[in-house]
Formats: sequence, structure tokens, C-alpha cells
Amino acid sequence: MNYTLLATLGYLAAAIGMTIYVGRTLRTHGMPFLEEAFQDKPALADAINVLLNTGFYLLNLGIIGTSLRFTVTASNLVEAIQVAGYRLGIALLIIGLIHFFNMRMINKVRKGEPRYRPAPKHVATA
Repeated sequence: MNYTLLATLGYLAAAIGMTIYVGRTLRTHGMPFLEEAFQDKPALADAINVLLNTGFYLLNLGIIGTSLRFTVTASNLVEAIQVAGYRLGIALLIIGLIHFFNMRMINKVRKGEPRYRPAPKHVATA
């Protein structure tokens, strides 16, 4: 049995399935957050949701496809599981970091965070 092929097929099945599940979850549960952030522009909130979701799919599928280039051989079932888990873990870490970056940026927009914060005024006490 070719365990490297088994690891690759297992990785592809898990990664693509997880990409679809997480993408749907982000689109569904991210919409209320965007609607609140862009209260006065619901069409903009919807457009941003679609663009973020599309970007998520493109980025995740790109990472999945790129990781296939780096061959890690497996000579038994345990190594096959480790190889698939390693590839999946790297993809999840990258996507997770990008997700938190996106959330931070949207949160800044939502709060109307100023670019430059003025220094706090010192009040003299007498």
C-alpha cells in the first residue's frame, strides 16, 4: 500500500471539507458583525462579506494546492496520519492568523478608531 498517496488523499479530503465548512460558517456568522460595523451601509456589509469569503476560499485552496508540491513520504499508516495532520495544521495556522488580522481591521473600522490618537490631557490637581 502506498502510504504517501493515502496521506495526500486524506489531507485533501480533510482540508477541502474543512475549507467548505469554515467558509460557510464565516459567511453566515460574520454577516451580523459586518452589519453592525456598517450600519448605515447594508449593501457594503454584504459586499465585504462576499469578498472576504471569496478571499478565504482562494487563499485556503491556494495553500492546499501549494502544500502538495512538498512531498513528505510515509512508510506506514501512523506516518501517513502524521503527514496529513502536519499539512493540515500548517494550513490552519496560516488561515487562522489571517482571519485574526481581518477581524482586527474590521473591528478598527467598526469602532472608528482614529489613525493618530492625541496624547491624553494632563489635568492639574490643586
